[in-house]
Amino acid sequence: MGEKTISIYQLFPFEKVGPGEEIILYGLGKIGKRYLAQVEETGYCKIKYVIDRNASEYKDFRIPVRTIDYLDADEEAPVVVSVYSKTKRKEIVEELENHGISKEKIIIGDHRVVVEEGKDAGDLELFHVADYTESEAQNRFGTEFLNFCKSIEKELKIKSVENKALVRIGKEDDGGYIMVDDFKDAGIAYSFGISDDVSWDADMSDRGYEVFMYDHTIEKLPYEARGFHFFKKGIADSLESSDELNSLEYYLEENGHLDCSGMILKMDVEGAERGFFNLVDSDTLKKFDQIVFELHGLLTEKYSQSILDAIKKINKTHELFHIHGNNHGNVIWINDKAFPELLELSFVKKDLYETQEVKNVYLPLEIDKACLKEYPDIPLGDWNARQKEKLS
Repeated sequence: MGEKTISIYQLFPFEKVGPGEEIILYGLGKIGKRYLAQVEETGYCKIKYVIDRNASEYKDFRIPVRTIDYLDADEEAPVVVSVYSKTKRKEIVEELENHGISKEKIIIGDHRVVVEEGKDAGDLELFHVADYTESEAQNRFGTEFLNFCKSIEKELKIKSVENKALVRIGKEDDGGYIMVDDFKDAGIAYSFGISDDVSWDADMSDRGYEVFMYDHTIEKLPYEARGFHFFKKGIADSLESSDELNSLEYYLEENGHLDCSGMILKMDVEGAERGFFNLVDSDTLKKFDQIVFELHGLLTEKYSQSILDAIKKINKTHELFHIHGNNHGNVIWINDKAFPELLELSFVKKDLYETQEVKNVYLPLEIDKACLKEYPDIPLGDWNARQKEKLS
C-alpha cells in the first residue's frame, strides 16, 4: 500500500539529568526504547538498569532489566519514567514512593519531541501520519471505518455565530481552545482534566469566572490563582461512581449549582468524555452556554459507536462552531483528507446565539495553534464541503 509515515518520538529529558550521571530507566515500551536509544547513541549518561513489569521477557537484553522489587530504598540513582499516559505515570510515581524513592529522585519526561519524516521505525515510533488512497484505506481498514469517517463529517457540521468574535482561551499550544468571545461577569466554569496545565482556567479566572477544577490523577494544581477551586476527583464515564469519580450532576449539586445556568464547560479527560456525553442528562448540558472538549479515539474501531452517540447527544442541545485537529496523535489521510485521532470541538447552546450555516470554513483558522508546536498543524481543509463530497 502507499503508506507514508512521519514518526514522532518523545525526547529524552537531557536537561533533567547530569552529563555522565547514572540513572535507572523505568519502562521499556515505545518511549523507553527510544530513551534508551538516545542515551546509547549520545553517550550522555549511564543506565544502571531498567525497571519493567515484564522483566522476564528481557533475560538476554543488553542491559539488566529488573522488576520494581529489585529497587533498593537506598538507591542513589534517579529514576527516569518513560511512560506517556498521565494516569500510568501517577501510578508509577506512587509505586516508586512506596518503595522508598523520594519525589526528588523521580524524573518525568516532558512532551518535547523529535520528528523524522519518511521513516517508519516500528516499535520506536510514538505515533505517525499515514497517507492512503481510498482503495488502500478500504483494504487496510474496511468499509465500516470509511462509513464512520463520513458519519463524523455529517454529524460535525460547523456553523458561524453571528455578530460574535472568536477568541483563544488558554495557552498557544495544547491546552488552549477556541471560544465565542462572550463571557459573563462573575460567571461559573467547570474544568475537567487539568494535569500540569491551568492556562485555560487562568484565562477564565482573569475574566472574572469562578473555575471549578477536577482531576483525580494529580495531587495539587501547578499553581493557585483567584477563582480556582480544585478537587482531586474526576468525571465518571459509566453509571458506577466512586470516591474519585462522579457525575456532573453530582458535582453541580455539591457546589450548589444545580439551579444555575449560563455556565461554561471544558473537558480533556483522555477518552472519558465519550461515556460522559452518552450518560449526562440533556437538561444538565443546557446549563452550559459553551462547551469545549477534546474527543479521543477517533481512529480506534471499538470507540466508533460511542463517539457517534456522544456527538448526536450534544447536537441535541448545542451547535458546533469550531473544530481543530490535535496533531499530538495519529492522523490518517485518505485522498488528501485528514482524519485525526484527536479533535478539539467547540459548541454553543442552541437558541442562545444566532447561527448560520457556512459554505466555506477552511481549517485551521489563523487563531488556531498546533497542539504539538514542533510539528505543523493539521489542515482539515474546507470542512463543511467535505460532508457533501464522497471520499473519491
